[in-house]
Amino acid sequence: MNYKTIVLQLLEENPEIYEQLRGQRQVSTVMEHYAHELRTLHLAWKETLTQAIPDTSTDQIASEAMERAL
Repeated sequence: MNYKTIVLQLLEENPEIYEQLRGQRQVSTVMEHYAHELRTLHLAWKETLTQAIPDTSTDQIASEAMERAL
């Protein structure tokens, strides 16, 4: 899963914020920061959900974890 791509898409969905960051040449820095945060949250949710509902498939856990992380 490419967290940077997800964060970049989210930034681009908010043109005002994206343009402000682009004007300040901060898109890459902000994207890196939030991609790291998203990955950390996603992994934490995966661990939590795996323990809470152990009989669920890893794909389902990963999907649910990403929804919660976002």
